[in-house]
Amino acid sequence: MSSLLINPSSESDERFLVKLLKKLHIPVTILSEEDKLDYGLLKAMEESEKDDYVSEDRIMEILKKNGNHV
Repeated sequence: MSSLLINPSSESDERFLVKLLKKLHIPVTILSEEDKLDYGLLKAMEESEKDDYVSEDRIMEILKKNGNHV
């Protein structure tokens, strides 16, 4: 089964969505900033396996694309 990643625009939206999903018996996991950074780094490492070199700019681009505020 796949996962859905949602970035609410406010804390009240986050609370609403969490409450709604729990009411629908859909499991909810909230990712910390560190979790999101780890995910971005993982994506950069996976890309580097395909290429010989990944620039710092490309790593920052991947991190920002994955919702990390660096």
